[in-house]
Amino acid sequence: ARQLQLQPRGGKKKGPFKGARRVKRLGTGRLQPAEALAALGGASCKHCGHIPTAMQAWALLRAERRLQARVQQWEQQSPRGQLALEAVERLERQIERRFAQHITADRAYGHLVAVCLGLGCRRDAERLMERRVAFHGAAYPGASGAHAWTMEAYAQMILSNRGMKVGELVRRPRSVAAVRPLLNDVVAGEAAELVMPLFARALEILMLLFGRDHEYYTEVEQTASALQVALETVAPGAAATAAAALNAVRAAT
Repeated sequence: ARQLQLQPRGGKKKGPFKGARRVKRLGTGRLQPAEALAALGGASCKHCGHIPTAMQAWALLRAERRLQARVQQWEQQSPRGQLALEAVERLERQIERRFAQHITADRAYGHLVAVCLGLGCRRDAERLMERRVAFHGAAYPGASGAHAWTMEAYAQMILSNRGMKVGELVRRPRSVAAVRPLLNDVVAGEAAELVMPLFARALEILMLLFGRDHEYYTEVEQTASALQVALETVAPGAAATAAAALNAVRAAT
């Protein structure tokens, strides 16, 4: 399923538009409004019940085609190093305006994350990763490996952006440099209140899908446990908060 954002005349935004069925391919020819309306199959907005007009359907599917073509191009040649932050922000606004919940939008955000990291715009990359986590949570509300691994990637990105090297964090003996960023109270707080819940939720899903003995689970658990030990070493106050999230997963049957 996917959702598209309607922008009717007058500027008043409608809710996310969710197609009743997957839109069929319309080929590479010129798309006509009547064809677009037929392709949407009379689907309505899941929030307000609005059914798009032929011109609205045409605009939605035309925007979808353009986004799909752009993402296909990026998958052939990464946009990293090719776009400025202003272009990333413009594309993000365009995607948000038209696509509330769409797999191609998620793929686009993945490429834009890489662009932001290449530009050194770490907070922007994190914002886009947060969008990806939200997308997977809504698209796959049950136990989804894609959702779990996106949360793991987001958690590791946050740690890396705060100066932590995850590889050194799990190494034994652990170097002082591996835990030094946690001496900053803000970083320690983010690790406890944001990163650890991401790891915990990912572990909960991976445990359901693969069990505690599978490497997909144990790899994430190793990182989460190493972070917990590091917090206990240098930031005991934050460690108590982090432990609550991690211990809930460990106690699950």
